[in-house]
Amino acid sequence: TLGPQARLVRLHLTAPRNADLSAWAVRVSGDKLHVLLIDKSNRSLRIDLRLPASAPASVQRLLAPSPYSESGVTLDGQRLNAAGDWIGTLRTETITPGPRGGYELTLTRHSAALVGVSLRAPARSRVLSKHHGRVAVSHHAVLAVRLHRSRKH
Repeated sequence: TLGPQARLVRLHLTAPRNADLSAWAVRVSGDKLHVLLIDKSNRSLRIDLRLPASAPASVQRLLAPSPYSESGVTLDGQRLNAAGDWIGTLRTETITPGPRGGYELTLTRHSAALVGVSLRAPARSRVLSKHHGRVAVSHHAVLAVRLHRSRKH
């Protein structure tokens, strides 16, 4: 559950026009951030997630053969049986920030991922705004999305 202190976090999304991606970020108690990414397109998307964090992040994936599937749907490699119990091997991924500081992951077409990470202490660094010449503090996550280009064999 998200808990009573859960707050939506503003996202800045940079994506090509044909990327059919939805994204939400929620900050929960204990300074944890959850980012939900849903790829509704027919192509895989490469995500570069810039967060105010440096700790390893967990990735839970929701996968299915198609958006209309009634079977073959898994969450972290597990599926629900007829009794509503989770069965199968749990497969949560862990990712770390890359050399440029972002968390990189690929969303396969028609899939979703929930990224969870512990936030670092609020940054005291300030960025000079080019537009106003004033000092501004950034408090939002940044998502940069690139279309995944399939390699020809």
